Amino acid sequence: SEDKPCSIFIDGCHLAVGEKLHAPLLQLRDHSIEGTIWIDAICINQGDNEEKGHQVQSMAKIYAKASRVIVWLGEKAAGSDQGLEEIRIAAKLSIRR
Repeated sequence: SEDKPCSIFIDGCHLAVGEKLHAPLLQLRDHSIEGTIWIDAICINQGDNEEKGHQVQSMAKIYAKASRVIVWLGEKAAGSDQGLEEIRIAAKLSIRR
């Protein structure tokens, strides 16, 4: 499937992103998340393998220092609310241990 380009506005500049990234960005915007958002598909030059290799080595530090990590799995599907609730419960139980 083709990832059609969409335009987003970051720090006063337009940036072309694929549809697959555009959808989660719209969700983030709609939830009024404040602060810095680090998105590897934007922050890392995907066409430069050397840069990608260097940045991938830093990703563990980036995620470890994050106050919150959001993972986009795709649009909502039938039964996904129940599955996500089970993940939330499991996460709470693992934190208590």
